[in-house]
Order: sequence, then structure tokens, then C-alpha cells
Amino acid sequence: MMECDTCYSGFDKKQVLKDENGHNMCPNCKSFFVNEKSYKIVLTDGITKLANDNKNFLILVNSSINKFMKENYGDLCEEDKELNCDEDALGVYGKEIKEFWIKKEFNGKDYIVTVLFPEEY
Repeated sequence: MMECDTCYSGFDKKQVLKDENGHNMCPNCKSFFVNEKSYKIVLTDGITKLANDNKNFLILVNSSINKFMKENYGDLCEEDKELNCDEDALGVYGKEIKEFWIKKEFNGKDYIVTVLFPEEY
């Protein structure tokens, strides 16, 4: 039996879902799991507000998260891409509407993926 660190539901390993990119997901809350560690995706208040107000921005955020999960770091310069690693990474997206960042940090248990505007850092 497994337990999701996001929604705390219990489920059998056979119930784990796969997204379109083959990433493991909790069958109840759809949080990502990699090697038994979960991905918690957090949107800042600024990102949430603009996504609620602008459908095109919401679509852009969703597609950018998918790219980030495939290690496509968007408009991040090559020098900074080289600094990205399994536990910490940064991507830059959205310049066509409003630039935002996606950053990943490992807290020893989970990967926290945060979508934020540069001024919210």
C-alpha cells in the first residue's frame, strides 16, 4: 500500500496513473511521483490570478509545466541550463504574454515545483 504525500490517500501500486508523458501520478489527486517521491506543483497568487483572468495564459502555464517536466527549460540561457540538476532546476517561459519562471527544489522527501513571476522570487 502506498500513501500520497499531497492528499494522504492510500492506494495500491497497481493503481498509479500515468500522464501523457509517462510520469506516475496519484490516482486520487493526480500529484506526480518519480521513484516514489512526489511532485507538488504550486502556483503563486500572481500566476493564479492571471491564469484565472486570461485563458491563453492558463494554457501557456500548463504546456510550460509539461515542457519543464520533460527537462525543456524554455528560454533559460545555455549557461544557466548547465546549472540545472535532478534536485534543483529553473525554466523561463511565457515571454509572449508575461514572463514567468518554473523552479524545482527537492526538500529531502518531495520535489516542489513552483510557478512564479520573477518579481515574486
